[in-house]
Amino acid sequence: MNYFELQPSQPEPICECDDPPAEKKMPAWVVTFADLMSLLMCFFVLILSFSDPDPKQYKEIAGSMADAFGVQLEVPVKAIPKGTSFIQQEFSSGRPDQQAENEMQQKTSDVAQKQLDMQDGTNKIIEAKKDALLLVELLKAKELIKKVANQEKEIIQQLEQEIHNGAVEVGRDGLKIIIRLKNKNSFVSGSAIILPNFIPVISQVRQVLANYDANFSIAGHTDDTPIETPQFRSNWDLSAARAVSVTQELLKYNHLEPRRFLVIGHADTKPLILQKTEAAREKNRRVEIIIEPNDEGVPITAVDRALKILKKDVTKKNGERKGEFSYDFGKFIAQ
Repeated sequence: MNYFELQPSQPEPICECDDPPAEKKMPAWVVTFADLMSLLMCFFVLILSFSDPDPKQYKEIAGSMADAFGVQLEVPVKAIPKGTSFIQQEFSSGRPDQQAENEMQQKTSDVAQKQLDMQDGTNKIIEAKKDALLLVELLKAKELIKKVANQEKEIIQQLEQEIHNGAVEVGRDGLKIIIRLKNKNSFVSGSAIILPNFIPVISQVRQVLANYDANFSIAGHTDDTPIETPQFRSNWDLSAARAVSVTQELLKYNHLEPRRFLVIGHADTKPLILQKTEAAREKNRRVEIIIEPNDEGVPITAVDRALKILKKDVTKKNGERKGEFSYDFGKFIAQ
């Protein structure tokens, strides 16, 4: 009989420790850190999804980073890489939908078009007003030109005898009526004294001027022959002296107001004929009485435009100015 079999079985010893061995735990701050990282990641994902990157700038940055990190392989970028996120799938894309963008642009275009239409309409109104004002001014200028044309006809009728005798010429330059006193039988060469037989001609001109409320310019002209005498230093003195003599004769008997007169000496600076012949010199020696209408409230620019419409043209032919005394205003007046 085995000794060990006769021994009764004894229970295994029981550990009398307070707690079983505990498992190893993570620090408490790890949970907070993981939370924070998750939130930061979500935040940056949202920022990226709502961003609108510039393709040009993206390519430049990608190229710079590739050079910085030593990337040797260059792959042409055809489009910006795009990702799919939960926010993009469930809600809306960071980049507005193409259809919505088109609708927004269409609305903006409508507003801009209305503004452009309003501005264009305003410009047309302004242009229409300018055209209307110009038309009114041109009509006033037309009436003024017609009035001057009628006055010229009246003066020609009143000086018909003097014109027939060759002592006077009457013409018009724009709105100016010119009564030209010829040098023949009016002044002695180199003198500013009016010959007695020419006094009746000036008296008749005085009666004509008294009928018009206008301003008068008396302009003296000489030929190109130099002069130097104790009385006249040059043709300037002679032309001015002859204009003064005619003015004093016109102002006799107080039929005309002196304040309406202007005396001018042109010497030989404004010849009618440029030729250096005796006949040309005789024609250039003259005194002109220029009748200018008072301010009729018509701008001079409107008169100029009206005259351009009439195609008024002063040309020179064979050295002589033409058109100044032969221009026909009938076509414009008849319109």
